[in-house]
Amino acid sequence: MRLLRATQDYFGCARSPFEVRAALQYGLSRLRGGEGRAVRLDERIDLSRSGRILTGQSVCYADLLAESLDGSRQLVLECQSRLIHSAADRQLLDFDRQAALQAMGYEYITLTYAQLRDDARHREMAELVGMKLEGRYLEKSALLMERERALRRELFCDWRRLGEV
Repeated sequence: MRLLRATQDYFGCARSPFEVRAALQYGLSRLRGGEGRAVRLDERIDLSRSGRILTGQSVCYADLLAESLDGSRQLVLECQSRLIHSAADRQLLDFDRQAALQAMGYEYITLTYAQLRDDARHREMAELVGMKLEGRYLEKSALLMERERALRRELFCDWRRLGEV
């Protein structure tokens, strides 16, 4: 039942379970334990002339693209994992893409799995995202914090065992 409810919220296609967790944590409503952000996964961004020069590419994809409530600001959350981003060549491509997106006016934050998984680190990142998008972070009530903890227990369980009776 919980998995069915989660699939009803569509944020786009993801390339990893880490990105799915990030989209659910940031994109689900606050009443459901998330941060209530408008987010899209693997969002295509056509690069400007400057961006194309910096990257040698015409397009890039944001792991997670979040928008402010009024739609005036966008924030790229790049999900950094050891599996994908540990090679030096890949890191250099990531730096080029970050520079290109910033040159185009996008705010850009790298998000590590530890920052998503750890309660205190997540709280700091959620506040940073709020500051970047809205200029402030709206604190959660005790009820909303309990719902966040419940969501996080589900997000960080062993997904290989989902569906087992």
